[in-house]
Amino acid sequence: MQYFILNNLIYDTNLLKQNIKNIQNWEYYGSGRTRLGVVLSDKDTIKHIASKFNKPKDIIYKIESNCIHPYERVLPHTDHDRRVTCNIPVSGDFDNSFVKFYANNTTGSAIPVAPNTTKPNTAKRYDNAEMLGKVSYTKPICFDTQNIHGVDNLTKEIRYIITISFRLDLSYENILNMYNNGDLLK
Repeated sequence: MQYFILNNLIYDTNLLKQNIKNIQNWEYYGSGRTRLGVVLSDKDTIKHIASKFNKPKDIIYKIESNCIHPYERVLPHTDHDRRVTCNIPVSGDFDNSFVKFYANNTTGSAIPVAPNTTKPNTAKRYDNAEMLGKVSYTKPICFDTQNIHGVDNLTKEIRYIITISFRLDLSYENILNMYNNGDLLK
């Protein structure tokens, strides 16, 4: 399990909550109780988050909002169109919902998407992946989204996060080194 917590990333939770709860146009990956809502974040959220990073135009590819409804899960998967993420908790029961990490010892299959989804989908689901461990987090977390991961929100609160996708040519090690050297955040 490779991840690190960004304890010193300070952001305005109230601004992010207000912005994310006003979103109406979620696109869902997966179906039923195993889905993830994704949408490009609004301009105020993007500006606020980007302002916390050194040279954001050089390292950030996109900033999106995610939601997982109560008692829903995101099955073991790898992401499409990104390599390293920083997930920022905004609203939900983060003490009792988890990101899980899995061994890369199985073959993946395409993830079904809702009919109104317009984004190309290269994500894969891994039905037989072996869980290595789980992490609940109340501070931002970074990890490699090409490692198999999933989320359980088996709580009664919707789980909202902001996800930062770093440029595709930046590896997990690049981002971790930037953080450790004081070059990632302002």
